[in-house]
Amino acid sequence: LHYFHCPLQAVRLLKLSAGSIIKEHMDAELSYENGAFRIHIPIYTNDKVDFRVGGDVLQLKEGECWYCNFNLPHSIANRGKTDRIHLVIDGLVNDWVNELFNSSRVLLRKEGDEKEPIEDGNTLREMIYHLRSMNTPAGEKLANEMEARL
Repeated sequence: LHYFHCPLQAVRLLKLSAGSIIKEHMDAELSYENGAFRIHIPIYTNDKVDFRVGGDVLQLKEGECWYCNFNLPHSIANRGKTDRIHLVIDGLVNDWVNELFNSSRVLLRKEGDEKEPIEDGNTLREMIYHLRSMNTPAGEKLANEMEARL
């Protein structure tokens, strides 16, 4: 959380038990464009989680960090046999957030764009450091995979 140099509104671990569903809904005013953001960092997940935002199916993998516009209709169904746990961070946009969202460190997903992100060595090393500091098996596994790419 020390990484975020902006006002944080809420930080929590959210569990979606195996077999659970969150019906489609919208969170008013919860978008970068409205001065707020919600970040999802999957801690534990499975490939049977159906996470949809604005009609797109998203595959959020353990250790990744995702921003989505939750003003759009979104829903989640955990059709797997294991629970899904995400670290969810809500914050307010400030100059630091603007700089981050407009930097090359953020990969913007555009419709039809499935290219691998371009990652420089410094960014990879920083990501590895933060994954290892999580002190979780998933974080360690991702850190090892990323380290192998250096």
